[in-house]
Amino acid sequence: MNVLVLSDNDPLAEQIILCLKKRLVRVTITGLEVGSRLRSPFYCDRFVKINPIGNSCWSDTLLNSIEQTCERYWIDVIVPAGTGATIALAGIASRIKGARTIPLPDCDTFNKLNDKMEFAAFMSSQGLPHPRTWPTPSVAELEQCPLVPPVIVKPATGEGNQGIELALDSAKFEDLKSRLRNRFSRPLIVQEYIPGSDIDLSLVAIDGNVTAWTIQERIAEEEVRFLSNEKVLELGTEIIKRTRYNGVAHIDMRVNECNGSITVIEFNPRFWFTVAASEAAGVNFPYIACSLAANKTMPEVTYKEGVAWFMNGWRFKSD
Repeated sequence: MNVLVLSDNDPLAEQIILCLKKRLVRVTITGLEVGSRLRSPFYCDRFVKINPIGNSCWSDTLLNSIEQTCERYWIDVIVPAGTGATIALAGIASRIKGARTIPLPDCDTFNKLNDKMEFAAFMSSQGLPHPRTWPTPSVAELEQCPLVPPVIVKPATGEGNQGIELALDSAKFEDLKSRLRNRFSRPLIVQEYIPGSDIDLSLVAIDGNVTAWTIQERIAEEEVRFLSNEKVLELGTEIIKRTRYNGVAHIDMRVNECNGSITVIEFNPRFWFTVAASEAAGVNFPYIACSLAANKTMPEVTYKEGVAWFMNGWRFKSD
């Protein structure tokens, strides 16, 4: 299988490529940063420059560049790495000739789930467990926020935990608001803080049906425990069903330490930064998504519970 990785995020592209290489897939990469080490033969068979990639690049120029690359290198499937690459590809996927894309959400669904304000409104409308959330598109709304600490303040869109601030008491919240007044540049949300631990559901879905999944807890910086949790899977499956979601996703949740309840925090409609750890646990999401796109037989999934840790690549030990 020949795969084109459309990237606007080098670290994420690396994780996806490592998964694909495990299945001896030939990889062409485009959109990498200048000087990226992912251009080396260790990661890809070839590199092709396509620029720019992002939310506003659903143009004929991008479409033509992708089609020319696919025709020249006999590309079978296109895989996006990063938020910008995913929304850009979703915007032109129906017009691409000569290659298939992995399953992708439509642009409206992507934006509803990716934007934390819109996702909070969706969860509220559906009666699904989600922290109380206050949108702050400007400083004025931030000052009027009725939520009391502990709270989390974070950008309405973004990835990789960038820009997230925790205020555990009123003094820290006031200090945070003071600092934000001087550098308020994009919409934020203020969200109720749920005491407890993170638990995340990763999946790939077709037309609202979950095809493969893993559940993980972060143990340390580069150590992840994979497990089963019926409530987490049930909640994630319900969101996928109600949105008729297509594609890969990583859903962030919290286990409340006070009562053990599960609350959904965020929905990331793209690949995630520990996708290679999922592969170590027996679920190769990039290859599964490519196989679904190419109408190949669904690869065998042997999900294993246990711990994955990073040491010159992800390693795994079963429980």
